Amino acid sequence: MLDYLRIKFLRYLSIIGVVALMLVVIVEQFANVPATHLLLNFSLFAVLLVASTLTYFPLSNVNPFYVLTGCALALYVGFTPYYIHTTGQMLPYGYLLYPVYTFLLIGARYGLIACSVLFVSILVNLGFNHFDFDLLGISGEAFLVAYIVEVILLATLERGHDFLLNEIEAKTYRDDLTGLMNRSGILREVEIALKKEKKFYFILTDFDHFSHINANLGHKLCDNIIREAAGIFKDHPKVHSIARWYGDQFGVLFLGDEMELNEYLKTRQRLIRTLADELKIEIEITYSCGITSHPDESITDNELIPYTEIALAEAKKGDRAVYHFFQSENLEDRHRVMKIEREILDAISREEIEVHFQPKVSVRTEKVSGMEALVRWFHPELGYIAPPEFVAIAERTGDIVPLGEYVMCKALEHLKKCQATGATELSVSINISPLHLLHTRFILFLNETVLRYGINPEHVYLEITENVMLQTDLVKHLDMIKRLGFKLSLDDFGTGYSSLNYLNRFSFDELKIDKSFTDGITRSEKERILFRTILEIARNFRMSCVIEGLEEASQLEIVRELGADEIQGWYYSKALPSDMFLEFLKEKGADTDYQQSSFLEELS
Repeated sequence: MLDYLRIKFLRYLSIIGVVALMLVVIVEQFANVPATHLLLNFSLFAVLLVASTLTYFPLSNVNPFYVLTGCALALYVGFTPYYIHTTGQMLPYGYLLYPVYTFLLIGARYGLIACSVLFVSILVNLGFNHFDFDLLGISGEAFLVAYIVEVILLATLERGHDFLLNEIEAKTYRDDLTGLMNRSGILREVEIALKKEKKFYFILTDFDHFSHINANLGHKLCDNIIREAAGIFKDHPKVHSIARWYGDQFGVLFLGDEMELNEYLKTRQRLIRTLADELKIEIEITYSCGITSHPDESITDNELIPYTEIALAEAKKGDRAVYHFFQSENLEDRHRVMKIEREILDAISREEIEVHFQPKVSVRTEKVSGMEALVRWFHPELGYIAPPEFVAIAERTGDIVPLGEYVMCKALEHLKKCQATGATELSVSINISPLHLLHTRFILFLNETVLRYGINPEHVYLEITENVMLQTDLVKHLDMIKRLGFKLSLDDFGTGYSSLNYLNRFSFDELKIDKSFTDGITRSEKERILFRTILEIARNFRMSCVIEGLEEASQLEIVRELGADEIQGWYYSKALPSDMFLEFLKEKGADTDYQQSSFLEELS
């Protein structure tokens, strides 16, 4: 802002100088009035000032402007002693304005020096003791006193301005918690570093699983972790600038070479791990980071920050303590993700995302007892997109809610067709996300949809994974779903955050054993014992049990021997489109009395 005011002020002075110079010429030429002294004064002042100020200088790069105008002032000051020596008179006009535009132009410190030099030059030319001159009717002594007062006043005002500017800058570019720069502050430092075209690395760090740490330890202790980490990241001679980027993230401008960078990252990781001991907590603390280097042929200046964020996102895909340098492949992945984000809703509206159905087969009758609705996306440009990829993106963007509603409608529409063939006891399983359960609207949608299609909610299994149980605020939503008559299925049991307490707290109707356990039953007796134990748990909690991922006849024999209830896997069929599933159902037949399953009969 000060730079802008200085330039604006000097441009107005330039205009005044031009107008005054024209008036001087007119007076001398047409009124026949001698104006030699005025002409000398204004010509030098106006021409130099006009040349320096009317030239366009971007406000973001005003240093050339200051240098050029400073040279003009130096020439003006240099001319003054010669003029006094030859004429015995002073040039009043420039001296009256000199302190003002000097302070505005070059600031308090250098303005004070320049005015002091000018003041001394006056004394030298007047012989120090000879003040017997008039200046616009003012005595020499009065002029010198006024000049000194003017300089002191301007210096005080400028210093006050600098103090306020520093205070504003501290609020604008500093983080209150750590005392480091904030995001805006380090972006400014990066911009300066880019102009210097020197080698540097930009690093974005992020604590691993910090939300989990926050949930367990609370905000106050996490703030202490962030403050301590700020000192750790800052404490290195090659760290030029560091900022709290966002939340638990830090941005670091590092000026060392690659070897020093590796040493820095490894040492910081070790020190960060020790925070747990220092703060007397039992949770491991680590960080991951994304890194870009400058200069880099594949990264322009404008891309440095976004590409570092992409590198950090790639690092966070790993487990813990991952360092990732940006690579061009990351950009291709990012473009793919962005394309999926943009087009997923359109794909739903165009029914480009299809719902297929994988049969569940009764072990006892080898007839179809149910099915699971699975999404498939065949993109016209990207080809087949695996469900884990686009479902994860939909969960992050919130598009999982309309996707879930779409799948629900397609699944119940298909179930209605199946029941119309006589398979009245057939059921359908539908995967739901934690984001579905967070929306009461989605639960109301479930109820409205079964009513619209005339489906008994007891024939609809809603599959949730174990990590959903960590969301304690979802308990009431699960209870609401049960009260509406829907069945609950615990998917991928034993692969996530398994706890028998979940089975005790929630009344699940079905337990699905993950493919990883199914693959193991043919390898060792230990894995068969583990498999049998899970089946016993299902029996004891009166849940039907679905064996996922069964692909071989040898596996079928074992699970039949162990008393499994249902099978879902490629041994019988992969997921099929609706019309092909109806043909499979016609060929295989439906289990119309599935509720009297093998182990439930034993319990009754």
